[in-house]
Amino acid sequence: MMLVLGGYIFCIDTAAYQRLEHLRAWNWVENETVEQAPDLQFTGPAAETIMLEGTIFTAWKGGTLQMEALSLLAGRGVPMLMVAGTGMIFGFWVIVSIEQKKSLLVSNGQPQKIEFYIHLKRFGNMKKALQMLIANPLSAIGVSDPSSLNPANFSLSNMGL
Repeated sequence: MMLVLGGYIFCIDTAAYQRLEHLRAWNWVENETVEQAPDLQFTGPAAETIMLEGTIFTAWKGGTLQMEALSLLAGRGVPMLMVAGTGMIFGFWVIVSIEQKKSLLVSNGQPQKIEFYIHLKRFGNMKKALQMLIANPLSAIGVSDPSSLNPANFSLSNMGL
């Protein structure tokens, strides 16, 4: 296991990423001054972002539905707990976008290679995230409505299909 985001496990059998870019930034506002360089005022941290980049070879591991599974989690609109394979807890994150490049297509159009880029942002309101977690412990794994896990309620429409 490389990383867990909500209920999704990034590993060799799903979507193993080959690159992780982690950006932390801080906001400084420029205040113009007369006859000197602008004065800078610290206004706090900017949104922390992570970009995961990887390749899935569908005939080997991962299959073709990994990005669909992540898209379903993203579409629930719930911040998810992120934990590294080392055990480090990164806090709550949301998926902002998923980009796929499919290539090496076979005769029925199925790709043999899927390159992916997943863009995440840290959910900065920890108080709200904890309130959501207390109200629905399953929100940590991206489940906004616990009844959606009941097989009796399962349908393709609630999966966005």
